[in-house]
Amino acid sequence: QVLLFGGWDATGNILNDTWAWNGTDWTQLHPANSPSGRTYAAMTTNTTTGTILLFGGSGLVDGGKPQDTWEWNGSTWTQRFSSVSPPSRYGHAMTYDATRNEIVLFGGMQDVDLNVSPPLYFADTWTWDGTQWKQKTTSVAPTPRYGHKMGYDPALQQVVLVGGEGVKGLPLAPPYYYSIDMREETWTWDGAAWLQRFPD
Repeated sequence: QVLLFGGWDATGNILNDTWAWNGTDWTQLHPANSPSGRTYAAMTTNTTTGTILLFGGSGLVDGGKPQDTWEWNGSTWTQRFSSVSPPSRYGHAMTYDATRNEIVLFGGMQDVDLNVSPPLYFADTWTWDGTQWKQKTTSVAPTPRYGHKMGYDPALQQVVLVGGEGVKGLPLAPPYYYSIDMREETWTWDGAAWLQRFPD
């Protein structure tokens, strides 16, 4: 199945519904527990456990900044708790690293008042081992970004990151209205370090 959670509708309502696609039809599911309504959360399958992990998004809780981790087991959502966790964010990317049996999270952004604070884009790397989040400190990493995509390449046995948007033309004082910089880079993650690639 393909699983869909949340988003918003044509009138701007933020949703927390769960749907499954079996290749032919959509079916709305009605789990006993569910994350709060949100948009731009990240989800990925953990093939080791046969579950789906969801983190963050932009929603109505925590001042619109969810920082929670949820796991879908095929019938219901269960909130998972970790002693440390990525800061709240949306537009981040996650994928399952089958070589190292962990989920990798990178980047995203957080809503701020641009009349007071500069935009908050992230360039941090986190892994989920099935029970805990762990931040990975690296000497080199992709620049802060939002809306990028990540996937696992079984031939390379690495995670591949492509694209996203960042910031350019940021003022030195408020209001911090800025221009978008579209990232056209390709990066790979081997479980310990990021490496920028330069495909033709």
